Amino acid sequence: MLTGRLVLDDAEMQFQSGELVSVSRQGATGESAFFACFLSEKGSFSVYPMDIEEDSAVSMGSVSMLVMSAFRLADDWGRIQSSVLVIENLAEMKDDGHELGRLLRYINGKRSLSMAARLAKVNPVDVVEDVVSALEKGWLSKSSNKAVLPQDLEMEELSAEALSTRGRQALRARELDSAVAYFEAASALEPDNRTILQNLRRVRAIAEREN
Repeated sequence: MLTGRLVLDDAEMQFQSGELVSVSRQGATGESAFFACFLSEKGSFSVYPMDIEEDSAVSMGSVSMLVMSAFRLADDWGRIQSSVLVIENLAEMKDDGHELGRLLRYINGKRSLSMAARLAKVNPVDVVEDVVSALEKGWLSKSSNKAVLPQDLEMEELSAEALSTRGRQALRARELDSAVAYFEAASALEPDNRTILQNLRRVRAIAEREN
């Protein structure tokens, strides 16, 4: 049985005699990091047999049960990530968790759930169960509209500079919803960039006047 490290593209798992004892991924740890690994559609991994410090070798539980839970969360996220959601009852959800509260600020009936999560900088596995529950209770609903925002925001990992450039291009073309989306995504990557924030405020003001 494996004792050592399993290293994925952006995650690391440690095993002690076949037991999973720690997971880290992009600043997250534990089950949240483990479940997030199952949302990646591609990647590579390497195995490094090595001793693990006894003090850190505390089992996270049954690996098979963790995997089953991860597949369930990944399946739930796969079903709803492209949905455009509408908030029906904000009051019922306001106390349902910090991560969900951050996500709700970006749900506006125009962008997909996956884009809202990206802008809110929340790990999908930390909110997917709350979102599914809110949909079942009618606190959130799925819009019949498709996302009106640029598809490249969903598909590509763009730099803040590239996003700003596309935002300016969308503004010149008077594609105001797209322009707002680009500058929102850019500001999520560089929240202290004054130029991006100024452009975002400007574009939002124009969009409000013309909509």
